[in-house]
Amino acid sequence: MSDVPLAYAVPEVAQSLGRRRDGEGALVFGQVVASEIAVDGRLYDPKQAGVAAGRSWQLPREESIGDYTVLYLGGESLTLTNILLTVRCRSVFSYDPATRLLREESLQVNRHLARRFKMVQHARDADVIGIVVGTLAATRYLRVIEALKGMIRRAHKKFYVFVVGKLNVAKLANFAEIETYVLVACPENSLVDSKEFFAPVVTPFEMLLALSKSRQWTGDYVTDFHAFLDDADRELMDEAVDDDDDRPHFSLITGALKQSRRFNDPREDVDGEGQLAVRNGRTEIAQYLGSAGAEFLLTRSFRGLGHDDQENRSDEPALATEGRSGIARGYANER
Repeated sequence: MSDVPLAYAVPEVAQSLGRRRDGEGALVFGQVVASEIAVDGRLYDPKQAGVAAGRSWQLPREESIGDYTVLYLGGESLTLTNILLTVRCRSVFSYDPATRLLREESLQVNRHLARRFKMVQHARDADVIGIVVGTLAATRYLRVIEALKGMIRRAHKKFYVFVVGKLNVAKLANFAEIETYVLVACPENSLVDSKEFFAPVVTPFEMLLALSKSRQWTGDYVTDFHAFLDDADRELMDEAVDDDDDRPHFSLITGALKQSRRFNDPREDVDGEGQLAVRNGRTEIAQYLGSAGAEFLLTRSFRGLGHDDQENRSDEPALATEGRSGIARGYANER
């Protein structure tokens, strides 16, 4: 396997390794298989080909990738991390042409998976979810977004869709009411280390695990859109059997039972027209639409100047007065 810029060299390297012999004339490697970049839109037969981390390979019958050692051409990158997490092989070696060094990768996969599992638990406790569109070119990304919307609706949670371009901390920090983000991106960029973010950023597969009522994580990792959609279809059939929506779940984050809030629940509407609520102390009323953003706004200590729920606000405009002048380290009235 290789990074994308070095994909052209994979067949030649595989052919060279396949011909390599030891001092006694025996082949050093019994079987050498060259991987290819997985092409969007191409359907792969799981009985004949393996697909993971945006790579595909052909293996002899009755053999699996677990019987092989992977040689990765390229330096440290998200692609290498993706391969380490998703490809269940014996071991992984990497060769960086820039430094001409061959080394065995010793990434603590179990520790990394433990961090991802914790993020799955955060996503399970979340009631307001943000779907971040990180690609507009990957095949089936629209189907992935629609599948995520359907799963979140059936779980009676609230979601918002964001197209923010390149992901960074400052952009996502503008939406404080979002408790968990799910990033829809290509397999090369779907794994995001969200330690600096104010809310966890998970993959669609991790969100599927978080919203599933019966599925347990076996350690297998899926970043491919095709595999995710297949899992989502199977989960939809399983949800038809288990329809206990009011059952609380045990939160591994708080250590207590958690009853999730219910959004998009037709049982809580009266004739589908919502509910009426008192708007402020002047007995004005407003229609309550169950907006997660509006509910979060009401919990903040400062909601802006002249907010209409302030009982003692004055309707008369105030006169403009002169404020302080100078610089922050010493205003004119402080000298």
